[in-house]
Amino acid sequence: MNHSKTVRRSTAIVAGLAAASLALAACGGDSSDTAETPVAEATETEVVVEESATEEAPAESAAVPTIDSVASVADAQAYLEAMQQPISSWVEVPALSATPDIAGKTVFIIPIGGGVPVIEGVKAGIEQAVAAAGATSQVCDGKFNPTEVANCLKLATDQGAGAIVTMFIDYAMVPTAFDAAAAAGIPVLVGGVTPTGGRESDATLAFFDLSAQTAQMYQSVALSAVATVGEGTNAIFLRLTDSENTAAAADAAIASFTQACPTCTAVPVDFSTPTIDKMPSAISAALVSNPDINALLTNVDGYLAPAAAGLQSAGAADRVQLFSANADLDGLQRVKDGKQVTDSGIPVVYVGWQYINALMQLLAGDVVAPVSGFEGRIFTAANVGDLSLTPEDYLTLDWYGGNLSFQDQYLTAWGLK
Repeated sequence: MNHSKTVRRSTAIVAGLAAASLALAACGGDSSDTAETPVAEATETEVVVEESATEEAPAESAAVPTIDSVASVADAQAYLEAMQQPISSWVEVPALSATPDIAGKTVFIIPIGGGVPVIEGVKAGIEQAVAAAGATSQVCDGKFNPTEVANCLKLATDQGAGAIVTMFIDYAMVPTAFDAAAAAGIPVLVGGVTPTGGRESDATLAFFDLSAQTAQMYQSVALSAVATVGEGTNAIFLRLTDSENTAAAADAAIASFTQACPTCTAVPVDFSTPTIDKMPSAISAALVSNPDINALLTNVDGYLAPAAAGLQSAGAADRVQLFSANADLDGLQRVKDGKQVTDSGIPVVYVGWQYINALMQLLAGDVVAPVSGFEGRIFTAANVGDLSLTPEDYLTLDWYGGNLSFQDQYLTAWGLK
């Protein structure tokens, strides 16, 4: 697992990302060996939930361990304390080797589907960055349907788009449509996924990998649980099995959890997107087999609703604490209402700018670098009380401290400022 990037915060403590959603999950993550740690067997009922060349991280403060070096409950508590603070500055953005000529061109944005908060938020950030670069955006909704995705790619190809950015769409879903766009000379960024279908990045089509960011966000959830519940934490980990990468993100979280607390118990509950309706019964079964469960973790806020149904049916809702990621409006409202303990998030508009940075790398002929590190914030009852929780605020950086300096950093790196 890559070391997390340093994000300077407004306190003296310095902490050492897709983004996933109800309809998808970002992928990936490494796991470390924890041979002596008790990990309960996963339930056999299938249910599942969705969600870089690594950049060199700046030097980090010795006061707070990085995610990967947290080795005790005390370390986890120090990490949680640091990550509750507002973000005051961002990791440096490397300059491009050349400034791409994108002004006046049309960038087609093709999300796998619309209507999901995290997708809409990232898309808004992409549109902001495209406009700041002097180009225009055209959105085509993939509607969670391969045929619609292929139609969007064909439309962009037929219209001679200046570039195409897809969001959370596997290349293997519609390889012919992707290849046709690239063959027409249109730069294509396959965003938010790892290479599939035997295709690798080249000068026209490149993959933008967010898997390490996603894994570290789930790891932050795991460390939040250890920090809050302590050495007696017995946690269900919702583990999405849609792909090896989605499962690996949960495995990385379990590894961090057990490294920080060898006496704690991790109980994986596997599920897949097509069988999410079975999640409540899978959770109930896990509770029967593990009656000491006192925490439930997921890397996607949207999965807490079916998970809560499983807890309720097992009569465990009052004793099991909830921890999740994505930091959407509903999740932060649950934290504020005392129904959830923590919620880890990365600003969705910031992720959108990361997408366009990757596109600019492709246009400049540079390597499209994967994103590593969790540049975000952990929300708790201690820091959500004064936040304005509205759909509009979700599309800003207000929840994260309001620091927009990253925009100038990107424009400078692109040679546009």
